[in-house]
Amino acid sequence: MKLALALLLVASQLNVLVQSQEKDLSCKDNDVFQAVDTALTTYNTQRSSGSQYVLYRITGASLTNSDEQIFAITYEVREGDCTIQTGKNWKDCGYKKSENQEQGKCAAKVKSENGKTFIVIEQNCNIAPVHEAVVAARGPCHGCFNSISTNSSDLEEILKHAVQHFNEKSNHEHIFALKEVLRASRQVVNGWNYKFQYSIIQTDCLKETDQLNSECQPKPQGEIRICSDSAYEDAHMNISITSQTCNLENELNSSISPELREPLKHSLEKINSETKSNFYFKTLRILKAEPLVGSGTGHTIEFYIKETECSKEKEKYSEYCGFNEFGNVLKCTANVLEEEGTFKPTVLCEEPVQVLMKRPPGFSPFRSSLVELPLESGVPDFDLLGPNPTNPPAEPSTQEEKTGKEDDIEDDDLIPDIIVEPKSSLFPSLPDLPEPKCPGQPWKPVEVTDQGTEEREDDVFNLSDAI
Repeated sequence: MKLALALLLVASQLNVLVQSQEKDLSCKDNDVFQAVDTALTTYNTQRSSGSQYVLYRITGASLTNSDEQIFAITYEVREGDCTIQTGKNWKDCGYKKSENQEQGKCAAKVKSENGKTFIVIEQNCNIAPVHEAVVAARGPCHGCFNSISTNSSDLEEILKHAVQHFNEKSNHEHIFALKEVLRASRQVVNGWNYKFQYSIIQTDCLKETDQLNSECQPKPQGEIRICSDSAYEDAHMNISITSQTCNLENELNSSISPELREPLKHSLEKINSETKSNFYFKTLRILKAEPLVGSGTGHTIEFYIKETECSKEKEKYSEYCGFNEFGNVLKCTANVLEEEGTFKPTVLCEEPVQVLMKRPPGFSPFRSSLVELPLESGVPDFDLLGPNPTNPPAEPSTQEEKTGKEDDIEDDDLIPDIIVEPKSSLFPSLPDLPEPKCPGQPWKPVEVTDQGTEEREDDVFNLSDAI
């Protein structure tokens, strides 16, 4: 029994001695890098497909000084831009430039033989799976105006009151009927607030003899108006039109040249069908338009577009959609080719470049507020006179000189002497702390340059060019 206890005690002491021989290494050590290189190369060669992994940084390293030198290392990797099939070493690859770049951590034990050959004993890598990019979306605002379908049954009575309100207030001799609902939104309050836009058309019924009913038919060349209304409906279903603005349809399109309306219309349809925005875009301003250069007829148009309040999910696009105050603005260039009455637009849109105005040197926006008119004074400014003024200032009298000297002495005596102490540090000198050994600096992949197109530094300036 005593012999067993003695053997156990000796074994525990030996184990302590072995553990004490492990020492931490710097992540900048060359042997540590050689061990990581061997471990990462081995991991890449064991994979049959996909991208190679490139070292990002070494995070920890230690060495066991026994009969065999064993490095315990941990390091981080990133997905590279080289595939396994290329056969390249990971040091010849760069990082994959993608939001879906894979990354992970590895822990390995590498044995060194004579400090030249490194062999991986064991290794475990944990690669994080790729997560799809999160698409930003707007959350519902329950206290805001939210778009509703133009076919909603809740709008029937609201629209009936709106058209009736127009017919009662307008001076037109004909009755107008609802043509189309363009957009609508609703806000929950103590009741409901509505904002909606619609078009009305002139019918063949007269106000004096008829009322709006199913027998009133739209006139073939009848006047069309676009109305924007606000209405309130209380909890008892009482409806009141709070505001109403109706304009002629032609007045709203008068700012766009007739020959550009169709090309712009087809360009916007293409933009709205291809953009990922949840809201329709609408023309904000036309910069320039000119005939298309080359064969065929068409136009090249540069214009700005801006997001509207019309949602793609609940509404269809209309020229009367109002702009969203905080909507995105894009600058577009459209080449619209017209062939036999059909339009084929090619559109390129990008965010406009913001140009910052540079203030002239010495200019201050507050300069105008700092300008003060000089105060009038009866004493001439002798600095502005010539070298021989006609009326030089009078010399002070002897009595004035004495009085002035006495005043100067008295003033100097009142000012105490200020003792200037030598500069000293607020903090006592502290010894420099040792730099941490790990983690190391991120690995910088080698940038491959084209020797045929790379410009040599000594070719940048040629002495013959200066002669």
